[in-house]
Amino acid sequence: MYLFRVKSYNALGKSVASNVATVGTSALGVPLNLSATAVDPFNVSLKWADNSTGESGFAIEMKTGSGTWVYLDSVGVNIVSISPRNLIFPLETFSFRVRAYKGTTPPTTPDSPPGADVSAYSDISIVNSGSYILTATADPCQQLVNLSWPNILNEAGYDISYKVEGDSAYTLLTKVAADVTNYKVEIPQTDSAMVVSFIVAPYKGTVTMAESSVATVTVDAPLVMTSKSGTSGTPGSPFAHTFTHAGGAAVSSRTLSGDETGLTFNSSTGELTGVYPALGNYTVTYTVHDDNGCALAQTFYIRVRPPAGPPVVGTIIPSWSGTAGGTRDTALAGTFTDPEAESAVRVSTTLGNMDFILFDTATPATVVNFMSYVNAGKYTDVAFHRSVPDFVIQGGGFKGAGTGSNFTSVVTNPPVTNEPGIANVRGTVSMAKLGGDPNSATSQFFVSLGDNRANLDYQN
Repeated sequence: MYLFRVKSYNALGKSVASNVATVGTSALGVPLNLSATAVDPFNVSLKWADNSTGESGFAIEMKTGSGTWVYLDSVGVNIVSISPRNLIFPLETFSFRVRAYKGTTPPTTPDSPPGADVSAYSDISIVNSGSYILTATADPCQQLVNLSWPNILNEAGYDISYKVEGDSAYTLLTKVAADVTNYKVEIPQTDSAMVVSFIVAPYKGTVTMAESSVATVTVDAPLVMTSKSGTSGTPGSPFAHTFTHAGGAAVSSRTLSGDETGLTFNSSTGELTGVYPALGNYTVTYTVHDDNGCALAQTFYIRVRPPAGPPVVGTIIPSWSGTAGGTRDTALAGTFTDPEAESAVRVSTTLGNMDFILFDTATPATVVNFMSYVNAGKYTDVAFHRSVPDFVIQGGGFKGAGTGSNFTSVVTNPPVTNEPGIANVRGTVSMAKLGGDPNSATSQFFVSLGDNRANLDYQN
């Protein structure tokens, strides 16, 4: 280190000393105007002015809070910024300093003194006061929670975790890729409201960078219809049905549209009353709205079947007489009708006969489907493969082939559209469907061995 000063003098020898000028042996100047800017809650951008001559580059050091300085990185000659750095976490204080250096190797030992090959420090501190905010918004009508969070830099992806109220710890829900900033969570249907908390944690490699704020949301139970989707009766008989539902918010309105002949709808209670109309098949649509703005609609089928009663005489069978042991064939066509039985079919089994009355008007597609298998002979030699006491016997799907347990499947026609409404009382024949798919019936049918209305009338 050298100190210099200059004196002036005159003929009298008096002199005045100048200010002292200090010159170091290093030709490197200290970087000027160092600034630090938070790019997001996890990244910072550094910039400075080049005040050096002949430098090979700049070395950057950092420390967290009151900790120790550590070497962070270096940049080449004339480069005056480095951005971004995944170093900052919300509400933590980070300090940075930059120094110029000469040579092929940057100074990696913090606090080394300045000299010919390294300048003094230029330093700055920054506190990132922004929080990493996760928001969660429930869609009350679709059982969805929409998660949204700010994008950050340098991350490899995000871990999304959740905790249901009462749980002691969070559970990983899923991982999403880098630059993804939203995710929709499907909430399982429940009978009551569910309080769920979420956190999002960006990660890089195997290291979690930090966690977001906790976002808690209440998900209401969804609107679910709890009343059956159809009913049946005979013309002029009393009719009464109440539409019911579960879940959702308070009811704001109820509406009904469709074939309401002879029926009265109470929009306050959801009751539909009156008498069954003429023989036929009627459809109404019931819609309930709640205070969350959600709506749930149900198609309701009113199937009017012929009333029970004795056969009606048509053409009188002519009288005849003959000798003992004699026979005569008599055509019965037109001699009587049975309004209760629009059509019928006999199923002959190894254990006896079953006679089925079919409701052609009330369930036309189902009758056509069933009879298509009958008329094509596809039910010949089919087995009853399911027998549950007091519940059902079921057949129509498999035929015996050979001996033992060898069976072949009945070749099926396209599925039939479901026609709900006829009650599953003892002795009723119904088409068997796949679970969760009401329009999946093909060849298999079952007969109720008990009163199955409380169960099967509300299913599928």
